[in-house]
Amino acid sequence: MTAAPIEAEALRAAFAARAVAAALESCPPAERIWQAAGGALDPRLTREVVDHLAVCAACAEAWRLAADLQRELGAELAAPVTLPAAPRRTWAAAVAAVVVLSAGGILATALLRRPPAAPPAYRAPQTQSVRSLVPEERPLDRDDCRLRWSGPEGSRYDLLVSGEDLRVLQRARGLVATEYRVPSSALAHLPPGTRILWQVEAILPDGERLASATFVQRLD
Repeated sequence: MTAAPIEAEALRAAFAARAVAAALESCPPAERIWQAAGGALDPRLTREVVDHLAVCAACAEAWRLAADLQRELGAELAAPVTLPAAPRRTWAAAVAAVVVLSAGGILATALLRRPPAAPPAYRAPQTQSVRSLVPEERPLDRDDCRLRWSGPEGSRYDLLVSGEDLRVLQRARGLVATEYRVPSSALAHLPPGTRILWQVEAILPDGERLASATFVQRLD
C-alpha cells in the first residue's frame, strides 16, 4: 500500500470526524461543504457556506480537509463521506461507522507507522491563537495582495487561499514569516469586489497544530 492512499484515507477519516464536530443545526451538511470545496455547488448555496465558514471554526476545518483530500486523489477518485438523512445530532455513530468502512486497515496501517507517542505531559489551557492583521474593511490590491497574521512564537505556518466559490487559489506550506504575498497571477481572473477566503494553520514547536478562523477579504 503506497503512502498516497494511506494519506488520503486518513484525510477522509479526519473529514468525517470533523463533520461530526460541525453537526449543529446551524451548520451546513457535510455533503454541502464537500461539494463547495470541489466547486460543484450552486453559487447561491456556496455564498451561504462562505458566510458560515467565516464564523464557524469547525466547518472551516472541514472545508480545509475536504479541499486537501480532493487535491490528494482528485475529485473523481475521492468519494465524499455520505451521512445518513437523520437528525444532525444523531450522526456521530453513523459517521464513526463510515470512518471504519472507508479507512479500514489502511488508516490503521498509517497509525502503526507513526513513532511511539511521547509520555503525556501537563499542558496549560490553550490560550494561543492565529489572528489576522489585515483590516476586514480594507480592499486588497490584487497586484500586491499581502496577507498578515500573528501566531504562537516559533511556529511554522500552512496557508490556504480560495475564491468565493471555495476553489483553491493558492497554497503555501512551511512558512516561517507571518506574511505572504499572493501571486497576482492567482487573482488576475477574479472580478473587482470578489471575496477571497484564507486560513492559516500553525504548526507549533511541539508538533501540535492550531488552525485559525477563516478570514474574508475583498479585492479591489
